[in-house]
Amino acid sequence: MVGVGAALTLLAGCTSGAQGTDSLQADVEDILDQAGQQVLTRLVITPEAESVKVGLRTDGTEVWWTHDGAGEQVDQPSITGASRADAIDFEALADQLNSLQTTCNTNAQVEAFVSVTGDVIADSVCDGTIAASSINGSEPQPVDLDLTDGEDLDRALAEVAAILPNGIVYQLSLPGPASPRGQTLRADGNPWVLADGTSCLPGYIRAMQPAAGDGLRNYVCDGHGQQTVDGQTQEAFDPTEIRGADLAAAIQQALDESGYDPQTVSYYAIEEMLTTGLVLLAVGPEDYYQVAL
Repeated sequence: MVGVGAALTLLAGCTSGAQGTDSLQADVEDILDQAGQQVLTRLVITPEAESVKVGLRTDGTEVWWTHDGAGEQVDQPSITGASRADAIDFEALADQLNSLQTTCNTNAQVEAFVSVTGDVIADSVCDGTIAASSINGSEPQPVDLDLTDGEDLDRALAEVAAILPNGIVYQLSLPGPASPRGQTLRADGNPWVLADGTSCLPGYIRAMQPAAGDGLRNYVCDGHGQQTVDGQTQEAFDPTEIRGADLAAAIQQALDESGYDPQTVSYYAIEEMLTTGLVLLAVGPEDYYQVAL
């Protein structure tokens, strides 16, 4: 199952005079009342109150609702949570949209979703291209990630923790130049029960430097990716326990000590071993090199 990050979406044209925060929340609450629901999974907001759409989950299916009632089925299934309207910081989302409109002249929108941890991830999108992202109303930051930049890695680790169930990871891999899955980060987490009642071993895939018009994030339910998680030797970890600067330094250390040509590295995998703690594995063409984190 794949879902491109989208449980809560804010849309608006690049015109001045956006709808007020209070009226946006009131419109959303009105639609929830009309549908007999208390929580939402997705939201579309435009400057016109009558254009508000709310995604609601019913009997394992997500459906769009407006002031006119139920509409089409949501066509972007994903591993998401849900939220009451009064728990969403509409002011922060409106500020993010207003900030985007100062630089975007065509089809400005803020697309966000409520994760399974209850965090709100919001993307600033200009004419189909994601320009910045925020977590829980934080200052929007560029979405491009550089493996050598500690602050970029801090943002990536925080995003993974905010998205996967319980905020924990069994393994996290960053792409090297020879990555067969392209320049994407992948994090694998705890089992999760989907809206239709089936269980899933969720994987979160996030583009490091998304091209214009490409999606930023996907979810998959296919186990644990390239590697096998060994419950006898590995345990889950909180990615926010790792400092981005330390991770960048460990990557450089692995390259220096292994003698690998950096262009031949497939992945930099992070795992917590029961005996040695957190480690970084630089995966080369024939073997791997391990350093402590």
